[in-house]
Amino acid sequence: MVPRAFPALLAERVAAAVRAGDLAVHLQPQVDHATGRPRGAEALLRWAGDGPAVTPPLIVAAAEHAGLGPRLLDLVLGRALEAWAGWGDDGLAVAVNVSAADVHASGFVHRVLDHLDAAGVPARALVLELTESTPLRAADRAAAAFAALRVAGVRVALDDFGTGWSSPERLDALGVDVLKLDRAFVGDHEVARHAAGLARERGLQLVAEGVEDLALVPALGGLGYHVLQGYAIARPMPAPECAAWLAARATRALVA
Repeated sequence: MVPRAFPALLAERVAAAVRAGDLAVHLQPQVDHATGRPRGAEALLRWAGDGPAVTPPLIVAAAEHAGLGPRLLDLVLGRALEAWAGWGDDGLAVAVNVSAADVHASGFVHRVLDHLDAAGVPARALVLELTESTPLRAADRAAAAFAALRVAGVRVALDDFGTGWSSPERLDALGVDVLKLDRAFVGDHEVARHAAGLARERGLQLVAEGVEDLALVPALGGLGYHVLQGYAIARPMPAPECAAWLAARATRALVA
């Protein structure tokens, strides 16, 4: 449901933008802690219209309120996979956020696989990110959907770790492959260490997002965060700029 504070007129504008395919999808690079080499990028929704700023969660809420959740997922997946196809490096991955409504929707697994097939992108190149605090009214159904996608080669990430209530059991039930520490905790040693321990026990890839200070890099690397994302590395950018950034990125350590 769209929050009460979200004006009805703006909700209509967002819905119109989804129908017209006018929303922007930018990409924020992710790099390897030790080498500085690109590991991929996360696709992020951007509102390009005039007027009040609209955050990605509100865009998603407005689209789902208008019954356009599947169309929004099509838009983001299509743009993200199209961007990946232009990178020229099949060792990179592109991450796409999905909502509870996406995961619970009928045909979700086929929708994702059809997009991969249409774009000619290998399943291993796609990471689907689910926010830790996302309520799943049908956890078993969500787990089954993710399991089917993982069999095909798609990876699953639990995003914004530290903001929700995930237990080790929930991590195991969802079968995640990647754990992303929320930006609010990249400088919090105790939370970062706790997340690292959970990930290490389960053999999960660890990503620290929201890295805005390179001084944090050594400590994060020491805890096992091998993939970093944030403004200190690169801001979200349109697909052509991201492709150029990834191609030009030198293989070097982030911190001397």
